[in-house]
Amino acid sequence: MLAAIPKKGGALSLAAALTLSIAVACGTPEPTPIPAATPEPQAAAARPASLTAPAEPGQVREVTVGPQRVDCVGSAPQLCLVVDNELFYDEIDGFEHEAGYEYRLRIEQYDRWPGQSEIPQDAGRYGYRLLEVLEKKSAGR
Repeated sequence: MLAAIPKKGGALSLAAALTLSIAVACGTPEPTPIPAATPEPQAAAARPASLTAPAEPGQVREVTVGPQRVDCVGSAPQLCLVVDNELFYDEIDGFEHEAGYEYRLRIEQYDRWPGQSEIPQDAGRYGYRLLEVLEKKSAGR
């Protein structure tokens, strides 16, 4: 490294000596890795854990549906069901929600797009259908 630094009369110039001492003292900085950007989750993928783990067609679950729909934003502003105390952005096929009543349902998860590897970006892979209304009670108790 010293051979590449210009010398005057066999000695290092002041500028070269200063540059060398800074380089030696500081060392060569390692490049800082930039973390990869994490893609935004799709609204349709946001489902209560009770309905997503494990996500397999044919899975049957018992869920509680709250008495009121609430404002939420998926691909657009909408009214969502509250399923197991979490926002549910889809509908349950065959289920007619009546405000003021809390429901206990048995539902089945199914593949909305069987045989297709690519699905629309604003749609979820799975749909849900009502199998049985186990209980319907007034939220006023």
